[in-house]
Amino acid sequence: MKPTPSQVLYKVTAFALPISAAGIVNMLSNFIAMMMLARLGQAELAAGALAITSNIAVNASLSSIFYAVGILIGFGRGKGEDTANVGRVVRNGFWLSVMLTVPFGIILWNLDKLLLFVGEDPQLVLITSGFFHFSALSLLPVLLNVVVAQFYAGIGNTRFTLYVSLASLPLIVVVSYVFILGNFGSPQLGLSGVTCATLVVQVTLFLAVMLIMSLRDTINKYHFFTNAWLPDWTTCKSIFTLGIPIGMQFGGEIAAMTASTYMMGHFGETPLAAGQVVTQYSLFIVMIFLGLSQASSILISEAFGARNSEMIQRYLNSAMLLFGVIFILAAIVFIGMPDTLTRFYIGVTGNEQLDYYIRIFFALNVAFLLFDGFRNLFSGALRGLHDSRVPMRIGIITMWLMSLPISYLIGFTFHYGPIGLRVGFISGIIYCAFWLWIRFRRKMRFIINIE
Repeated sequence: MKPTPSQVLYKVTAFALPISAAGIVNMLSNFIAMMMLARLGQAELAAGALAITSNIAVNASLSSIFYAVGILIGFGRGKGEDTANVGRVVRNGFWLSVMLTVPFGIILWNLDKLLLFVGEDPQLVLITSGFFHFSALSLLPVLLNVVVAQFYAGIGNTRFTLYVSLASLPLIVVVSYVFILGNFGSPQLGLSGVTCATLVVQVTLFLAVMLIMSLRDTINKYHFFTNAWLPDWTTCKSIFTLGIPIGMQFGGEIAAMTASTYMMGHFGETPLAAGQVVTQYSLFIVMIFLGLSQASSILISEAFGARNSEMIQRYLNSAMLLFGVIFILAAIVFIGMPDTLTRFYIGVTGNEQLDYYIRIFFALNVAFLLFDGFRNLFSGALRGLHDSRVPMRIGIITMWLMSLPISYLIGFTFHYGPIGLRVGFISGIIYCAFWLWIRFRRKMRFIINIE
């Protein structure tokens, strides 16, 4: 018996909601940390805009490689594979995390030098140095936790990750309060305290989750380590082959956004700080869209493993409906309440130019979120069909050969400044969403023809 549209919608919602909620909880901890940082002055906030976008470019590109863990587990479930295969994927996900940590940890440690190279204010760059050092140290536990989260998503238990995120929220807030502001006898680390808190919490989180999994006998049930301790290079290759285009797409796209932030830095602290305020709010919505995208990837991969093209399309349609509802609500808030959102985040600024930029950036971000949401949904659907290379190429090409050049042209050549940068950047997002939609339609026609 075929599930009804409402049953499919419920399944997608139940699958995506915990993933999105976990992302929101994680962003909430970062949001609160940045609110603390804002109390230390506009320079710390502006430095945070440079540091955090750079850090996300590296972390997101690496973390998203391990989306392949959940996709492969979901695909195996669709084919009826046993629990030992699940454990093999997870175990080699851990090994791949260790392998990737060393080279990318070195890159993170030295990212402040990149900021100097691209001509950012040396005073702001100096503030970012410790931030990158702690970020490099926290990379391994972050990646290990991503593998665990993808394991639970792959087996259909997305609620566990949400529970872990909720449990860790008070801890990250307290630790951030201690290190960022220098309370309870701690030195005031400012921006560096953000990633110092991340290091402490991510290590604690991984150890606690592994203990829980051991007590619940999950580790033995899925044969994480009983069959072999050493890496299985074939499985590592499968994860890497599917995951690296995903990582390159995320990394390339976010790197383009980071480059846009660097451009914004040439207009001074005020537009940088304004962009940081708007970005922090927008990331909550982006987390919801990414949750929908991840849920679509895994559910579509499961349907793909079962060779069920009808369910593939129905899963995507349900995700699109949820996306539309969330987008409309976000648009109403961003357009109708920019001043309220600003006061909540940094208080009354008394800076008319800062308030002006924030209002304009909120309005422009509505257009960005619309097309970025479509882009993420179609990318997720294609990843579920094990097509990750073409979306990667489309994403990187449109961002680097359209968004950034047009941003530079409007912002600098035509002298429309920070607002021109934002307007120009959206152009590539629109083009990217369109071509991903075309690609998905072509893949679906091919799948239907071979069934």
